[in-house]
Amino acid sequence: MEKKKVLHIRHTLCYFRKDGKYTFEWHDTKTKNGRRDVPLTQRAYEALRRQRAKKLQIELKGLQAPEGYEDLVFVTKNNRPTQQFIVEEGISACVHRIQKEHPEFEMFSPHCFRHTFATRAIENGMQPKILQKILGHGSLQMTMDLYCHVTEDTLFTEMMKMEKAS
Repeated sequence: MEKKKVLHIRHTLCYFRKDGKYTFEWHDTKTKNGRRDVPLTQRAYEALRRQRAKKLQIELKGLQAPEGYEDLVFVTKNNRPTQQFIVEEGISACVHRIQKEHPEFEMFSPHCFRHTFATRAIENGMQPKILQKILGHGSLQMTMDLYCHVTEDTLFTEMMKMEKAS
């Protein structure tokens, strides 16, 4: 039997100013539902393996992680925890390149990927209660109202089902 590939979410890494300097700290998830196990697709598992290999290359250069953060997979080139603003800067650089040819392309935040995942999951037939658990929400209403968006393509696809049914 194949071993199940699961991401265990147990806490969150926070970066903030404390005693006059910026620091990282592990905190509990925002809610008890935030502590969860998320099954990984084979594709996601392989992406994490590739990222882990990149991190090991950093360690082979002699760059040690700060104590308590040795097991992180996403790190900077100096083996420090990745910060949100670094991800935002990367997205911003990509969006600016796209906007040179497509000025209408809008800026977005990393959190948009969570909304996109939820929308695509529902579009592909995932049960809403399963999606709620994966996202770590306490209520189905939050999942459906705040995270699932109806796209124009989906509207047309669903109406075509009605046409075929008659």
